[in-house]
Amino acid sequence: MTLCVIAFCSFAVLATSLKVRAAKPGYSINNYLAITVPTIEGRWTNSTEWTDAEERELDGTLTVYFRLKYAWSGSTVYQYILVDFLNDTTDDAGDSWSLCFDAHHDDGGSPQTDDYRISVIGHSFSGLHVYKGTGSGWAETSDYTWVSDLAIVNDINPSPHLSTPHWIAEFRINSTWLSLLNNFDLRVTAYDESGGGNQVWPDSTSNVPNDWGETITKFTTIPEFPSAIILPLFMLATLLAVIAYRRKRTTLRLAT
Repeated sequence: MTLCVIAFCSFAVLATSLKVRAAKPGYSINNYLAITVPTIEGRWTNSTEWTDAEERELDGTLTVYFRLKYAWSGSTVYQYILVDFLNDTTDDAGDSWSLCFDAHHDDGGSPQTDDYRISVIGHSFSGLHVYKGTGSGWAETSDYTWVSDLAIVNDINPSPHLSTPHWIAEFRINSTWLSLLNNFDLRVTAYDESGGGNQVWPDSTSNVPNDWGETITKFTTIPEFPSAIILPLFMLATLLAVIAYRRKRTTLRLAT
């Protein structure tokens, strides 16, 4: 139990404890505690496996969505990310996925030592490359353990977005390995060699963390109803209650 509390506190360090920085305006996504822990196999195992995570669409001319959430395994927090590339149905040697993390949410004009870039080229393990920031650029690193620190599977499968099989990638990342703090910054890229160029969230380069998007860690599961729906429903319920009350008062007056 002590280990769990320590790990939770390390993951839950408030962003206000760091020097306040800003990611790219208009690009943020809530990072909810998972209801369903995904099976990393490059597909939606069932239609609800990823519905407990928020979704964003990548910038670009093609259609790509990504989702993220986190889950506990013992005293370890794992970050899960799904990338759903609807247009890519071909196995090209130059296809790629890339994730960039600003683990401490301190941004910068170049990759710092808390920044990581995970790239997969050609849909195979041989195309996996992991880079760590140096303060002025990127340097490839092998300082990780496959599966326990990083697991990736990509495959061609249907999804709730599209029944036609297409490329889907699933990532599982050990938060301790990257030293991920609350509200880390993120950049997601998908590339189809057949055409369309890079699809990116947000539209940026891998070399400028200032321009990446912000994740907002939530220590609860995703709400059953979006907040944009809750207020109108509450107002509607209040209106119906007032109407019912007035009808009741009118009925009582008529009866007397």
